[in-house]
Amino acid sequence: MFKMPLHTENSRTPFLPFAKEWPGIFESRPPRAEQNYVESLRGVGAVGDPISLFMRDAHDQVSWEGDQVKNFCEGAQLTELQRHGVGRQAAWLDDRSSTTNHRTYSDNLTSTTLYNHLLEKRWNHDSLPDADRRLIYVSDLDPFYILALTETATFEERNSLQDLLWKHLKLETSMKVQIPATGFLTYRLEFHIPIFALRTTIPKEGARNGIRTKPKRIWRDVSFLYGANDGNDRVQKYGIHEAHISTVICGSSERRWTAYCFEDTDFNDEVTWEDDDRSFQTFRQDRIVNFPQDANLPIWNVREYFLKALQGRLGQVFKEWIHLIRSLEEWIQSKADKTQSLPSDHTEAISIFEWSHETSQLIQDLKERLTKTNEAWRLFLASDGDIAYFPDEQLRRHLLEIKQTSESLDGLESRLLHLERKVRFLEQQCLASAQMLQLSTTLESSQAVKLSGFNSELTIFVISPIAIVSAFFAIPQPILSFERNFKSFVISVILLTVGLQTLIMLKGGTFSRHPWWKTMISKKQEPGPSTAGSSYSTAMRLKFRNLRRRNARNPRQTSAIELAPMGRGTGTEPFIEVVSFSQMATDFVPELENLLGTLSLSTPIPTFAGAASASSPLGLYRSYLADTLYSLVDCDREAAYNSIQSTVGAENGDFAVAVPRLCPGSKVDELAFDLMKSFPTDHPLFPLPYPDGVQLRIFIKEESLARLLLPWINQQGDAYSHASILERSEPSENEPKKLLLEFSSPNACVFEQKHLRSAILGAFISELYKRAGWNVTKLNFLGDYGKPMALLERGWELFGSDESLEADPAGHLIEVYHQIWNAIQPEEQARKKARNEANKKSGEDGPENKAEPEGTLTAERDAIFKKLEEKEEGAMALFERFRDVNIKYYTELYARLGIAFDEYSGESQVSHEVMEEVEQMLRDKGISEQKEGAWVIDLKKHEAKKGANHGTVFVRDRAGSTTYLLRDLAAVIERSRKFQFDKMIFVVAADHDLHFSQITKILQDLEMSELASKLQHVHFKKASKAVEGLGIGHKPEAFLDRWVAHMLEVLEADDERSNLLGGSNAGVKALGISALLAHELSVKNDAYHPYDVKAATAFKPGAGPELQYWYARVCSELKNLPQNIDLSEEQYEALAEEDDQINLLRILAQYPDITHAVYKSLDPAPIVAYLGNVTKQLAECLTPDEEGGSAPGEEGESAVEAEDLAEQVDTAPALAAVYEATRKVLKNGLTLLGITPIADIERERADTPLAD
Repeated sequence: MFKMPLHTENSRTPFLPFAKEWPGIFESRPPRAEQNYVESLRGVGAVGDPISLFMRDAHDQVSWEGDQVKNFCEGAQLTELQRHGVGRQAAWLDDRSSTTNHRTYSDNLTSTTLYNHLLEKRWNHDSLPDADRRLIYVSDLDPFYILALTETATFEERNSLQDLLWKHLKLETSMKVQIPATGFLTYRLEFHIPIFALRTTIPKEGARNGIRTKPKRIWRDVSFLYGANDGNDRVQKYGIHEAHISTVICGSSERRWTAYCFEDTDFNDEVTWEDDDRSFQTFRQDRIVNFPQDANLPIWNVREYFLKALQGRLGQVFKEWIHLIRSLEEWIQSKADKTQSLPSDHTEAISIFEWSHETSQLIQDLKERLTKTNEAWRLFLASDGDIAYFPDEQLRRHLLEIKQTSESLDGLESRLLHLERKVRFLEQQCLASAQMLQLSTTLESSQAVKLSGFNSELTIFVISPIAIVSAFFAIPQPILSFERNFKSFVISVILLTVGLQTLIMLKGGTFSRHPWWKTMISKKQEPGPSTAGSSYSTAMRLKFRNLRRRNARNPRQTSAIELAPMGRGTGTEPFIEVVSFSQMATDFVPELENLLGTLSLSTPIPTFAGAASASSPLGLYRSYLADTLYSLVDCDREAAYNSIQSTVGAENGDFAVAVPRLCPGSKVDELAFDLMKSFPTDHPLFPLPYPDGVQLRIFIKEESLARLLLPWINQQGDAYSHASILERSEPSENEPKKLLLEFSSPNACVFEQKHLRSAILGAFISELYKRAGWNVTKLNFLGDYGKPMALLERGWELFGSDESLEADPAGHLIEVYHQIWNAIQPEEQARKKARNEANKKSGEDGPENKAEPEGTLTAERDAIFKKLEEKEEGAMALFERFRDVNIKYYTELYARLGIAFDEYSGESQVSHEVMEEVEQMLRDKGISEQKEGAWVIDLKKHEAKKGANHGTVFVRDRAGSTTYLLRDLAAVIERSRKFQFDKMIFVVAADHDLHFSQITKILQDLEMSELASKLQHVHFKKASKAVEGLGIGHKPEAFLDRWVAHMLEVLEADDERSNLLGGSNAGVKALGISALLAHELSVKNDAYHPYDVKAATAFKPGAGPELQYWYARVCSELKNLPQNIDLSEEQYEALAEEDDQINLLRILAQYPDITHAVYKSLDPAPIVAYLGNVTKQLAECLTPDEEGGSAPGEEGESAVEAEDLAEQVDTAPALAAVYEATRKVLKNGLTLLGITPIADIERERADTPLAD
């Protein structure tokens, strides 16, 4: 081996890749002084979030790897780590000096505790020993642990930690030693090994409060292997947990080094580490090494420690693989034993085939991952591998032990291969049986009868025998042993054909009047359209294959499938009959058909399940592309459509065809290349695609996009995207469906952030359903009853004033409620504490059911509520007075948000007769029971699913008062009778999830499952912290005023936008409200979000003011462009050369698909994000190019520039068409969000004061 000269501190001898010898400089070099990397960057003025700063590469940019870490840590704040004890106790730290002194730590550290320990000086500390050897272990890595590590890493640790983080998050596999070729020498010893653990545990939630709690890992349910899905609850359900172990040791001296280890342990409920302060005096387990190794007896040799850790972890990996493979072997053998005889029917054959196929895919995936682990070890052991860094005999001893484990892993790979072969044999056997059984089914089915005599005879007597014998000959271990050659193949086909003829006669069938071979000859002689490129036999084989697939998947629908005539080879006759546009209920169909004719496209458009080709431009493109693919490839028709995927980034094409999904089992590279070669060169919509790995990249022709999309949007106008929802919705009768929508529903004198968000989200859902053709009734179910209202009446007795009520009705009631609420809080807290203690003793978690002591505010409140229940005149009069005040106030408040309700209902309006009816039904069916004087429902007794727990709920308390649950149940039943709705949606915060699940469960128990199925709870998470200006004691009107005031400040500081948007009082108010609406709707329903009024009222992408600005900007631009937007051929061609405008059209084409997806999810965030993308691209189109030279007409203008100017004038109509289409889409999206475009408001004069 080439001997590399010993390095010195100033040496710059390159470290050649073939000279793998441990540099002696690491043994003799004195340690470097510590220097924090991130703090050093901040010291020279670097700014940015902590993760971005740390993950910068050599070019001072955040790489792809850095983005993976940054995305994982999204939401985690350094300030939260610094100020609070964050998260779990999942870290272990061991710091020791070369003099055997150590620092004492707890065995289980939170991220904050770890961070504080690592902040301490590592060397030359005033009171702590040096930390020459530092070991850091973290289980189930989360963002806060990453922050703790990245904020404290030194320059020497930075590269190693960067590499470790992204490799662990992305499940990389490697074992190697890295020493740089030049520069200051450091070492990095690393291994990254995947684990696949078979457990009965189910993965825990991967995020909390919008922040990840562990790396993203896959869990694979394998209960299908042994029949756990057959309904037997006693059988444990197993799953394979994907996990990872990552370790890296780094340093520049053998005297001082750092080891990091990250391990996924989420699948092991039994893994717990006890915190023992005595561990430094007795035995302290080294958690990086894994097997028994006392950290109090430290290994100082860095390479020996690396091998020790690798040995322990490989042993752990081997045990998991052994457990997994043995279980697979047992389950697969059990299945093979049960299927020794051939399946008795087609369904059984297909079932076994699908089981075999899924099992084969599982084994193939596992084998691939195991192979990667073995390959990493082989590279490590190779003659030119990193084993050369471990020449010492003592180190070789560890290597030999590791080698034994690796050889065992090698053996496991061969066992997996054997299992794969066994399953493949079973798969082929079942496929042959399925073909045989399918043949019998086809003979008896009406489908076969509908085929012509020629078709059916050709299928039965030519194709089927050949296919069946071919499948039989392909079986590696045939049932009958005989020599398989061409002669035996021909004899087998003949015998099978004769057997089929005999079978038909025995079944009572008859032969065709003309033998099939004569029919074939006569067919050849008949004149007719050419079938070049596709023989009849090929067409029949395709029909039989697709019929078999559909029968297997949808056996009940076999007779409903009509086969089209033959001749598919030309690509003009669809395989399955398509629906003509004349059958579609849309006024746009004739115009669209004419439009497609101008592009030389045939109509009707090929239809596919789930496609909205008559209402979505991209759906139309997908349909034509799928039809083209189907004409080129021997594949299932729906597979052709489903193989087409959307892309991200214009450089990746408009569509990507997943070749493996298009034609499973094919040679992907060859098929992709063949598709490119055979793709029509004159296709009106697409240029030639190009292969990219397993995908085929497809671009849309720019000119076709302009010709199709501009007339489309112009003709449909405000209805653009509505039809997409209608076309893909369930078919409806003549009468529109009815939706009852309950949202906002504030409590008595308390308007919280959740009520505001519910109002905004509910208004959005209402508009969305209206555009989908539903009749929508908007209901505000006020919390105007129950104990909160009774508490308000008691507060009025103590703090109320008629004069104050007359002066400021709503404000005074809010103030009164705030006072009484504060007064009752000590009682509420004491009662809650007593209830929790009682529940803890009883072991049950149920509502409280005890009378309140007399003389307390709680007892007085309950007494007033009882009066309300009994309709006592004085209590009811005061109640009606307060209710009227609240409704009047809320009506005006909602009007500011652009929201109007069809009905203000409330708990007080629920019929007592219906409540009594519900109570009686509950008693009659034994659902409710009396307990300590109250009526309760113990839902645990009625759970259908094991493990479900809806708890215990009260129908009436011991005082006889109705409960929230009873009133809601009665309200649902009463509404179903009054409104006869098809669906009722509750838009309520996620803190009511249990309540609505209880409502649904009780309705099902009352045998009202149909009504229960019509209910939907659209939930959302509240703000991440209390919102200033909302809640108890606050007028929500003042909250809205604050948004308007902030908006005014922003406008006053931005003259350009202020001049365009106008400065009228109404305009500023509308702009402030639009900022609030966009802010609320931009957050996903299941995400927490902070309220930042300044950020939301700023002109930044996606914010309400920015959307308003660009809408006003495009309206202003259109005033200076031609009004006639009928474009000529030359103008379409010129527009196709404008990249910015074409990219804008690409985005506009997405809108129907976006709205359809949102209609299904009822989450408006994608709409806001989409409009942000529209305005971003619009800015590219409207922002002047600063690199241009002198303006036209100035000195130096040339003839070429004058010609360009003429061309610019010629393209003005095309630009007008693009911007008008953009305006319509923006208006469509804004009004869907409930935002009124300011440019469409008749403003006051410019000199009107901005503020009152």
